[in-house]
Amino acid sequence: MDLNFYRDAKKTNDKFLAGIDEVGRGPLAGPVVACIFKINIQKLNEFEFKEFCKLLKEFGVCDSKKISETRRNEIATSLRIKLKKNQKMKLKLWGIYECEYYISEIQHDEIDKINILNATMMAMKSSYERLIPLNENGRVYIDGNRVFQTERNDYFEPIVKGDSKSLLIGMASIIAKIYRDRLMMEWSEKYPYYLWDKNAGYGTAAHLKAIAEHGVSEIHRKSFKGVKEYC
Repeated sequence: MDLNFYRDAKKTNDKFLAGIDEVGRGPLAGPVVACIFKINIQKLNEFEFKEFCKLLKEFGVCDSKKISETRRNEIATSLRIKLKKNQKMKLKLWGIYECEYYISEIQHDEIDKINILNATMMAMKSSYERLIPLNENGRVYIDGNRVFQTERNDYFEPIVKGDSKSLLIGMASIIAKIYRDRLMMEWSEKYPYYLWDKNAGYGTAAHLKAIAEHGVSEIHRKSFKGVKEYC
């Protein structure tokens, strides 16, 4: 699929390809996190782009939910991924491929105000607009069946189950997943009884039991079923 993206982009003289994904729509606590992963294709011929895709496949890049935490961390370490939010991060993979990524998050209280769908769109839009320059035309592929609203002129396309179909979306998925999981591990040190280091904030039986016994924490989503009953 990514090769088709490349060929389409070359036809219209686009400068980059990018994939966007989010993690954390379902949890009862913590932020929703989005990441955009971009590759500059101006100087790449088709053979070089094929090699880029081949190398990512060999690393096992795909939907972050389909690979183990250990493998996700191995990919991030091998590719020297730095997990910093609200910063433009640059990578030069294998000495040839100029890539960039950006991580955004929308907090629990904002999710409660605008609902999780709007928060997800906001996180993805923020990642995109803060990474991509106004004068750099390209193609953006988004996991899911919706596209956020923006005044930019880039080409946008939603792809259902895109994180398992596109390596670019897969990379965004992996980065966002690792970032959010580590964030929830940090919060778990303050609130160990919710077991966020194991459930990442999702509504497991143990998490729901802890809410019933200990009440609601400062980062729980108070509009979500399983939490609002105890607010």
